[in-house]
Amino acid sequence: MVISALQEASDSIGRMERAVMRDPQSSEATLSVEQTVRNLDRFLASDEIRTIIRLPRERRPALPSEFADKVQDLFIGLQVTLSVAIQIDQLGGRVDWLVPLKNALDRLQRVFAELGVAVDRSWKPGPPIVSRLGTAADGRPRLSVSTKSFRQPRLAPDIATALRDAQPTEIEPGHWYADLERFPGVWADGATPAECLTALADVLHEWLVLKVVLGDQDVPVLENLDPRALILPISNP
Repeated sequence: MVISALQEASDSIGRMERAVMRDPQSSEATLSVEQTVRNLDRFLASDEIRTIIRLPRERRPALPSEFADKVQDLFIGLQVTLSVAIQIDQLGGRVDWLVPLKNALDRLQRVFAELGVAVDRSWKPGPPIVSRLGTAADGRPRLSVSTKSFRQPRLAPDIATALRDAQPTEIEPGHWYADLERFPGVWADGATPAECLTALADVLHEWLVLKVVLGDQDVPVLENLDPRALILPISNP
């Protein structure tokens, strides 16, 4: 039952993402977010979840292995959609669902922590990028949401400095791997050291964009370069 309730919430988030990517300022997007928040709250209020949390940790049943994977997918979907709302707000637009969605994400995080389920805040694909196309007749900004990642020139110095610590390692013939210890979740591989470093730069760029969009403060400051000081919007170069 826990998995089925979680799956229902996950399916709802998928529909929400599609509606928001089509037109984040539409009534369709608002209704989709509202429905998703209701589904998430039903999941959190389910008898199964409440029963597990009430039990002492040593007496709690082991959750199915697929539970953590579904939780991760659900969390990513919420973060992606929230990043769109934050960018819209910073571009001078408005969506009525920013605060309700953020509050729902906070509630989920608290419950997952109580259940002992770790959630990774990073992921390989970059966040959607919101661009301002002009001004509509009603004075609102005309916005476009793209899931294609555009390189942000202002991040280039941070990326170049961080990559000095990268040490590509040949883990098997023709397969090189590199990561950045100070940037959790940032890693890449490639057929050559150069290809590996190029891919690593792309992953780090998307990691930094995501952190700036979400307002996270756990970003390393390298040689007085601080990505947190960047001012959005992130626009196409």
